[in-house]
Amino acid sequence: MQPDDVCRFANLSFPVGSCLPSPPPQAVISHTNLYQPIKWGRVEGPPNFSEMFAFSTSKHHKNAIISSRSLQTSGGRLWWIYTVVGVVAGRLVVQDRQEGLPTLQTKRLEKLKLSLLEQCGLRWPRGLFVIGLELSPNMTSARAVLGLAAALALVQITTSSSYCKDLRPVIWTGGSFRWPCPSTKTIFKNSGQYVSKNIIGIRAQIFQDMAFVALPRFKPGNPVTLAILDLNSKSCQAELVPFPCWSMQEEGNCRSLQSVVDLHLDAQDILWVLDVGIVNILESPVRRCSPKVVAFSAKTGKVLKIIDLSGLVCEISRLQYLVVDYSADGQCFLYISDAAARAILVYDLAEGRGYRVVLPKAVTLGCSKRDVLSLALVRRRCGNTYLYFTYLSSPRLFAIKTQFLRKGATSGRVVDLGPKPGKIVIIGTDNGAAIFFRFEGQGDIYRWDTNKCFRRENFIIVHRSLSCYLATHALADYGRGRMVVLESNFHDYVKGTVGCGAVQSLSVMQNC
Repeated sequence: MQPDDVCRFANLSFPVGSCLPSPPPQAVISHTNLYQPIKWGRVEGPPNFSEMFAFSTSKHHKNAIISSRSLQTSGGRLWWIYTVVGVVAGRLVVQDRQEGLPTLQTKRLEKLKLSLLEQCGLRWPRGLFVIGLELSPNMTSARAVLGLAAALALVQITTSSSYCKDLRPVIWTGGSFRWPCPSTKTIFKNSGQYVSKNIIGIRAQIFQDMAFVALPRFKPGNPVTLAILDLNSKSCQAELVPFPCWSMQEEGNCRSLQSVVDLHLDAQDILWVLDVGIVNILESPVRRCSPKVVAFSAKTGKVLKIIDLSGLVCEISRLQYLVVDYSADGQCFLYISDAAARAILVYDLAEGRGYRVVLPKAVTLGCSKRDVLSLALVRRRCGNTYLYFTYLSSPRLFAIKTQFLRKGATSGRVVDLGPKPGKIVIIGTDNGAAIFFRFEGQGDIYRWDTNKCFRRENFIIVHRSLSCYLATHALADYGRGRMVVLESNFHDYVKGTVGCGAVQSLSVMQNC
């Protein structure tokens, strides 16, 4: 391969044939120590190709950041690999950020990269992990750097893809908890505080070999509203363990969790949970406490932040979904849907303040009722982030740039993306430009690339339910480079026809 061939490679465009999760942009930035990036963009590639982020800080600095989708396993655990290719004052710098890689495989990866560079007629005066290369003036263009970065990414994928492993389905029925002792279970059961069939998980996040699961208190008899699952469990019935502890699950204690309806794990390993403060939601709703968002350390379970939302809601508020967003300068923002009030709550962590953004009346036109207001955060190729939203009963889909939400300047900024082909249930994103959804009452999951028009011909089926289950969440498993689906017979649960309990499953999305 000659340098010109590498340059031409950067201009190739391949159809994306997979729906692997996109790495969080803030994670890429935090793992890059060469420069302070000010702009990034996404380049499409073939199946299993990495995301490519192009940065430019000045006329003397040109960078290409490769965040590999393919992963390396270490002791059964899988990790991201980051590669930085940059040009500074006519010198090419290649730097890797690799976590959890066995030494032997790391060296093998580096030798293959060096071999590729050698084929391009380049030489290196330094060692394996940081390589400085002398470049001729015609090879320091951004185009050449991107091409070389893309070629290196393909080598990286070739050497590591064989280590990817599938996540076998994790299945459990009702509230299958790990109790401190048998007598505790008996006390809870006899007092009516534990009714297994009244418990169901609807949202999840994966961290290393664990899955955090939100268990809203829809019905009486749910002693735990936030739990973790061991994804490596070999038992036929997975066990739920209260997170971070049993005392944090106490109903009626406003310093504890009352009813967690959504959660989000960010790139800093912070677990954000939305606690609506209302229990027995599907039967006889009782407000125990004010709604709040609680931030936990995913590693230690320590409470890092509690955000009281009482000043942002009204008497009719019904909070449903939580989205966590980071701006280009690293500031954290929370977006929370308030279906009953036709609003989105915005909270600025840096400023320690929030406000309510009332959506245009057009958002509810054609709605029979203000039922479910779904949110989906999308990162487009151009680097902008958009919040997509729609009511279940609304005939149309809408979006708004997050930069307007952050400023509270939303007047005239909401974009109508057109009619929906039916009642769609948004169940998640790949943390990039793809949105996953299903039609109401149907098990098939579709993927829509938001870089394309919102039309049926751009919807791709990526998962079919094998047991007539309905998906409630599509989430990224970054450790294994997969999209995962949380499914259950939720429709039976709502009707009260689940027998011993709702069957819940975490499984790999079939065509991803």
